[in-house]
Amino acid sequence: MAMPSRTWTSPADYLAAERLADQKHELINGEVYAMSGVSRWHALIVANFVRRLGNRFEGRNCNVVSSDLRVRIPATDAYLYPDVVVYCGEGQWLDEAFDTLENPIVVVEVLSPSTDRYDRVDKFRHYRKIESLQAYIIVAQDSLAVEHHARQENGEWLMTEYDQPSQSLVIPSLGLELPLTEIYDHIEMPG
Repeated sequence: MAMPSRTWTSPADYLAAERLADQKHELINGEVYAMSGVSRWHALIVANFVRRLGNRFEGRNCNVVSSDLRVRIPATDAYLYPDVVVYCGEGQWLDEAFDTLENPIVVVEVLSPSTDRYDRVDKFRHYRKIESLQAYIIVAQDSLAVEHHARQENGEWLMTEYDQPSQSLVIPSLGLELPLTEIYDHIEMPG
């Protein structure tokens, strides 16, 4: 992630500029951050999630989209671009542009060396404040490692780690499992 701009930006000014921009930016605490490019492995993992989840949603009223859909966190007024977003039923949209979702059920972030801490700590701090969010999934791209953070009935978050090729990521909020071999399909691990 690039360094933020030095001036405070209002959400209205951010959206007006973002809807005309060639590059994606996130807005956090009034600061605009340019989104960095992604690696081949990052792009493949995102594509695997979108394809595999999309196939499992046939006949269901759920949608899965990649990072082209912006998510607004009403409680913090942050605007983020998750790598993968799932929403079920009617989407709650910021406005009639239908490009900013406010009610995701599941958010997936694929870690990059430059965004590891940002995705694990800063973004998760914002995502946890989305009332509809039931799962936050973090996927490593350089090793077989998936973290599933699930919101519990008491509001706490429970993390389950997956790191074996024989395991399946269990996503109770979607009522499905996704084998790690499908998430990492066509990904060459180092070593």
